Amino acid sequence: KSFIQDNDHWENYIIEGVGLLPETLIELKNENLGDEIFICVNTNREIISQIVHTRGLFGGAKTYPDNLKAKEVEWAYRMNVWFKRESERLGIETIDIETRNIDSLIERFAKLLS
Repeated sequence: KSFIQDNDHWENYIIEGVGLLPETLIELKNENLGDEIFICVNTNREIISQIVHTRGLFGGAKTYPDNLKAKEVEWAYRMNVWFKRESERLGIETIDIETRNIDSLIERFAKLLS
């Protein structure tokens, strides 16, 4: 939140990861530090598992034992479900990248950056 408050001269922000919780996004919008807010999630365990096993979650996939990856998959899945539920509860648009055309999402990001 402080990063956005300290850089409020920028027009748009795209923040990746779990750096902003849904409640914080609502606070920023209420402080007029964001007009369009939405959260992207992925609730497909198979895709999450592929990501974790090929590139890793908290580090490179080959830098730690495979027995930890199942826990990472479960953590990532539960976080995505939680983000989706909380965002919808607060009225924040939620885009599940598993169920939405990725091209339209890329177009939306491009529009925000232009």
